[in-house]
Amino acid sequence: MNRLKSRSILQSQLARAQQQTFAFETEISAKFASPEDTVLAKLEWYRIGGEVSERQWRDILGVLITRAGALDLDYLRKWAGELRVNDLLERALGMRIK
Repeated sequence: MNRLKSRSILQSQLARAQQQTFAFETEISAKFASPEDTVLAKLEWYRIGGEVSERQWRDILGVLITRAGALDLDYLRKWAGELRVNDLLERALGMRIK
């Protein structure tokens, strides 16, 4: 991925990060990647790793299944195309239905 695309997706990921607060002895807040950005990152890792990591693929399907109906598919497809993992995304989306 070229540097400009890399910077664009990072900006998008930061803007979409979701704040969570946990109450322990004190309250702690942290930002976490959105489910869509988690899927995109794992699709990239899966591709870079030669598409053999069962763990990455299982994680991708797990997010798609548990967040079904709540995912921004337009966002996923847009960035999957930019990251050149759209074929993997479509395969995963097809598998989650089965």
